[in-house]
Amino acid sequence: MRTLSTTVLALVVALAAASPALAGKENFTIPVTEPAPATLFAEIYTPSGHGPYPTVLLMHGCGGVSPNVPVWAVWLQSKGYAAVVLNSFSGRNIRTLCGDSKPLLPEVRHAIEAHSYSAGIAPRTPEAKVVQDADRLDALGAIGLARCIAVGSALGRPVYEPEDPFCRTREPDDRGASVDHFYTKLLNLAGTMQTAAGRREAERRTAFLRAFLAQLETEIAP
Repeated sequence: MRTLSTTVLALVVALAAASPALAGKENFTIPVTEPAPATLFAEIYTPSGHGPYPTVLLMHGCGGVSPNVPVWAVWLQSKGYAAVVLNSFSGRNIRTLCGDSKPLLPEVRHAIEAHSYSAGIAPRTPEAKVVQDADRLDALGAIGLARCIAVGSALGRPVYEPEDPFCRTREPDDRGASVDHFYTKLLNLAGTMQTAAGRREAERRTAFLRAFLAQLETEIAP
């Protein structure tokens, strides 16, 4: 759905740079070419006040746009966000994919398979690139740090290796201390991002991890 991604991204950029306006809702149509040509329907909820606005793209599940999706859009609008509600079934004569995902299966399967770090699959569609970046961003920043320590604790691993906490004279062991995982994977993720926005956010969150390591060193130094 390359055309879909390009159009939606352009729409998000336009909303982020929007001129001052009253809160409102507009309808848009979006042409797509894959998996077959179609025209999709979207609703754009914009907040009042001066832009630029942070923008959220709301996607639906296999049953289509449920009543709670516009409710979320209105809530986001009330909090100062612009919200895009995209109906990816409109114009495709699809009512539901619950139990029958064949019309979109190849691209969906690829995005799911390519998102995994351990799978080592290069994403070939814009959607797969975004999903892969989102998955890797979860491993960085404050959430990534908390997850790394929590998983290590659940596996009975120490936070750091006392003899060489920061892997300066040894190879990091991904099955060893939690801090070792920073050096085997986490600190390298920013260089694997597929999108410009993903890289920027990954670099920001990686800086947080490096700051944590620097603080940790001051606290455990003899």
